[in-house]
Amino acid sequence: MVWPRPTRRLVRLLAVGGFFAVLGLAQAPWLWAAVGLDLLLVAAFWVDRRGLPRAADLEVERRLEPRLSHGVPVEVQVVLRSQVAGEAELIDEPPPLLLGPERLELALPVVLRAGAWNQVSYGVRPRRRGLHPFGPVNLWFKGPLGLAQTHLVLWPSGTQVVHVYPDLGPIDHGALDPNLLIQELGLKRVRQRAEGTEFESLRDAVPEDDQRRIDWRATARRGRPIARNYEVERNHEILLCLDTGRLMGTVEELDRDQVHRTKLDRAIQAALRLSAVALRNGDRVGLFAFDDRVLAHLRPERDRAQLGRLLEALHQLEPSGHDASYPWALGELRQRQKKRALLVFFSDVVDAEASAPVGEVISVLARRHRVVFAALRDPYLDLAQRAEVRSALDAQRGLAALSLAESRAVLLEGLKAQGVEALDTLPEAVTARAISAYLRLRAEGRL
Repeated sequence: MVWPRPTRRLVRLLAVGGFFAVLGLAQAPWLWAAVGLDLLLVAAFWVDRRGLPRAADLEVERRLEPRLSHGVPVEVQVVLRSQVAGEAELIDEPPPLLLGPERLELALPVVLRAGAWNQVSYGVRPRRRGLHPFGPVNLWFKGPLGLAQTHLVLWPSGTQVVHVYPDLGPIDHGALDPNLLIQELGLKRVRQRAEGTEFESLRDAVPEDDQRRIDWRATARRGRPIARNYEVERNHEILLCLDTGRLMGTVEELDRDQVHRTKLDRAIQAALRLSAVALRNGDRVGLFAFDDRVLAHLRPERDRAQLGRLLEALHQLEPSGHDASYPWALGELRQRQKKRALLVFFSDVVDAEASAPVGEVISVLARRHRVVFAALRDPYLDLAQRAEVRSALDAQRGLAALSLAESRAVLLEGLKAQGVEALDTLPEAVTARAISAYLRLRAEGRL
């Protein structure tokens, strides 16, 4: 049972009674006045508390889509129906990572009409992916006289937990057409040169055709140059390999809404958009997320539900506090992906010495698979190299950043020499770079 509490108005009135009681020490009438005032206030408080609602008199529902997008604002609605009319203040308890820097410190006023639905709303903006539970709804009611108040803690019906997924832009709205995505990212089309693919039809040859496309029997039969059309091979296997280790936890500079984005967030966004393009092209897409253990694994599939499975598997991934174990991952990949595939790694490296195990493992995988290694460069590394030198400390920082960048470049060049498509990219550019590499390899028949 929730007992009513006195309001500030009642406390002030009781203070007046106390002042009369002090005067009553000198003159008895003031004492009787104090006693009379206090008795009157107690009676009024008792009457006022009878007008306060109980928890059983209220129905509360929280209306909010349970699936939200990272960084995208959304409105939360709290709907109440009370059997008692009156005024109240409402304080909801959303997850802290759904609120901006202003938080939700002010109570929301609501005027309740007996038997009717009443609504209040406020805005949130998810600042981190994952699973986020709401707390209860707090209601502060005052009686009709403003002397008694009660605090009710209610667990509403409706949405209790929200899943925050990566914001994929047009993909969220069903625009999975690779042509639209390529146009949005500013990518250039690569001419198809797929050799050894399945024969589709014959056509008149053009000067740009390779001689290997000419069908000499058909040319002799028809008396003019005839070329073969080939259907581009489909059903390639693409495995998205996400490193969730310490290096992927670097946080980008927060915007004014304090939206939390790490390199892993950018990698997840790129992986999902790449998977949308690959699935539309008829290829099979799978997932392997790891640090020193398997965090998520999906076998390559090409049905329409695969993108949804990828979203579910990826949206709760967070960077770990230690480095990913690539030698261990090599053994796992050998067991789980025996068929030749395009392995797209989203990761990062420090320098040639510290990240030598990464280079060795990627080189081994490149002997059997086609490998794209997207290294998401730390944005602060570029800033340190370009920073104005004003002191000896600035000079030391710049030289250290330059040395690190050169050593990092040595490792990536070594991977390229092993046949790996090594991409040195800023986090915000990784989506375009990864999709471009996939489309180029596919067009050239190198998957």
